[in-house]
Amino acid sequence: MSAGGSGSGVFVDGSPVSNLFVYDASGRALQDVQIFDDQGRPVRTITAEGATQPWTLPDVEQGWYFQPSFSTDGRERWNVYPLRGLPEDAVEWDGSERPVPLEGEQPRSMPSPFLQAQPLLVPSTTGGTPAPAPDAAPDAGTAPAGPGAPTTPQAPTGDEPPADQAVDGTTAPSARVPGTPSPATATPVLEASTGAAPSGG
Repeated sequence: MSAGGSGSGVFVDGSPVSNLFVYDASGRALQDVQIFDDQGRPVRTITAEGATQPWTLPDVEQGWYFQPSFSTDGRERWNVYPLRGLPEDAVEWDGSERPVPLEGEQPRSMPSPFLQAQPLLVPSTTGGTPAPAPDAAPDAGTAPAGPGAPTTPQAPTGDEPPADQAVDGTTAPSARVPGTPSPATATPVLEASTGAAPSGG
């Protein structure tokens, strides 16, 4: 994963990432998480150019525009994940050629790759055997949520992998979008990932 520099953005297996989804040790989805790198720099997946282009989502006809969060001093924060967004018919263009929400519209939650990640074994502080995280569900479902859907974890769906097959609950969805996304060339940017090898692109 890289952030900043000439190759700005976040990459997984060579593909640019559009959004990040964070889960706690119990596998529960977290919201409004600020992410920084080891040098204290905010990790940003969407460049200034990418913020002005519509991104496509699986099973959603119209394009979506990512929107920043704001700190208490009023500054934009693009390192707060998961990023929220708005569909094309809910934005207008301001003087800076940036899409902004129409009056009465609020950025919406984006679809997650899965509602709950596989719980982790938390290292014991007493030197004993690692134990499951508190409140960890025995198994985790992988059904994705739609745009604007509630982001609270749901009950397992019964589509769990075999016990000996690991679920990669920390891999962010890949974004197969060219360096300069456009309505004509944008490809799905948010995909549910279950640990399988990424598709070409």
